[in-house]
Amino acid sequence: MQPPALRHDTPRRWPLWCLLAALALVAVLFFRPKHEAPLTTQREPAPAQKRSGYINRAQWKLPAARPAEQALEQASISGTVYDLTGVPLAGVAVAAATYEVAGNFPTTAASVQSDEDGRFELRVPNGTYNLVGNKEGYGPSLVIAHSGEDVSLMLPRSGIVEGHVYNERKEPITRFTVDVITMAPDSTAAPAPLLSKRFEGPDGAFRVDQLPGWPVLLRVTASDYAPTFSSLVYARAGESRNVDLTLSGGCTLTGTVHDEKGAPLAGVFLDAESRQAAGTASQWSMDAASQAQSDLEGRFRLEHVPAGDILVRGYASDYATTTTGVQVSACGDLAPVDLTMSTGGSVVGMVRGSDGKPLAGARLVASHRSIGFVNTVTDAEGRYRFEQLPPVVVRLELVDPVQRNVTHVSVTEGREVERNLALFAKGSGEIRGRVTAGEKPLRGIQVQVACNQGEGGLDMRYPTTGPDGTYRVTDLPDGAYMVLVNSAGRATSTNVRGGGVAEANLDVAEQSKPADAAVTPTRFSKD
Repeated sequence: MQPPALRHDTPRRWPLWCLLAALALVAVLFFRPKHEAPLTTQREPAPAQKRSGYINRAQWKLPAARPAEQALEQASISGTVYDLTGVPLAGVAVAAATYEVAGNFPTTAASVQSDEDGRFELRVPNGTYNLVGNKEGYGPSLVIAHSGEDVSLMLPRSGIVEGHVYNERKEPITRFTVDVITMAPDSTAAPAPLLSKRFEGPDGAFRVDQLPGWPVLLRVTASDYAPTFSSLVYARAGESRNVDLTLSGGCTLTGTVHDEKGAPLAGVFLDAESRQAAGTASQWSMDAASQAQSDLEGRFRLEHVPAGDILVRGYASDYATTTTGVQVSACGDLAPVDLTMSTGGSVVGMVRGSDGKPLAGARLVASHRSIGFVNTVTDAEGRYRFEQLPPVVVRLELVDPVQRNVTHVSVTEGREVERNLALFAKGSGEIRGRVTAGEKPLRGIQVQVACNQGEGGLDMRYPTTGPDGTYRVTDLPDGAYMVLVNSAGRATSTNVRGGGVAEANLDVAEQSKPADAAVTPTRFSKD
């Protein structure tokens, strides 16, 4: 299958809803994600009882050939937080989220506040993290960061969303939590909530003034109720939107978890996700806040599950993430869920440098909503191996200090798939430009430069701007490149031809409003 090429006629300034589509395209540029098929098998229960537990694989683990270095060393993620005028922001809460509980359930690993110069440093184990920055009155920022990196976050002024939360009898809910959720395709790791805020009051009122510069969902949860999701909502600085939401009790899903021989599995973590659809090409899932653990007979009970298409996922250390789909409508008609844990498949291969030689110690990240981030490092011969991956299309990234190679791999149940990767050969082209906020140059801004190199993968570079706001990327092969400042929601494109120099400037102070047609998703439906 030939990947689509980045177009040379991409607008230099995009509406934000177009930019979101473009950012999703970067993540899934080569393959449209395949929907996860139900993985249920009817078996007679066996008398044996096993206990399992989830293992977080989002951390770098050194090869067995270097046992003295197996311990996870503490590293740091540092950076600077700016507003869209280029002024450093103090007092921004910056949190790094990982996947300690389950691969689709981000949890906070470390948090800190930016200092008077907007600087922050998070001490975390070597690994890959969702990085979220929050400050009252500003839109949050979300980027993916690896340990050892210095990243920048940009926070726009926020609009306001306010409203009320009721039960089905139109009575106000007096205690509840509102989460601000960004939508991401299932082929990428589950993003951490941009904001989670508790409310308490007799009239069920809420007010959120920390919204990003793109459409988001509001998820409302309360004790003894199923979560509910809003339609996509967007409010620019100075604008206000009203959203009223209704909570219902939801339904209860019961079931049993088995191994491949039919023996019940105890201690398996299970949760439910609400399947959302956005058009005909993209599906999205949102954590439905219902969780359980199987008992000694492998039985589980998921309470307060919302109506619609629900994905039930099972997590256990000796198995791949296992998923089955359930249609929830009338609570009385729900059959028990029988979940047989999958052994999954493997992805193996060789990593080579741009000179064609095997690359030892290279870092690789596999990601998907069901697994979060799974990291590994090549051995002395440049070989790598991912095991216990579910049968889905995973995003595979080779992480190098200078350049990265991103591709996608279709994992097959019970099989070993080989995928070799290499750093791209050097070209003679160059992209240079300047990042500004109006007339003010921005220092220390991380720029993403990406080019589709066909079957070889997606070539990605991450230069950082200097004191005068300029950046420069050299040794580029010819091609069409997308240039982004992710945390500011700004993108443009340019072409490198004949080894020449291309220019790509970005002004993060510019504001655009998404088209109205992009603000209403189809809810609880299948592609």
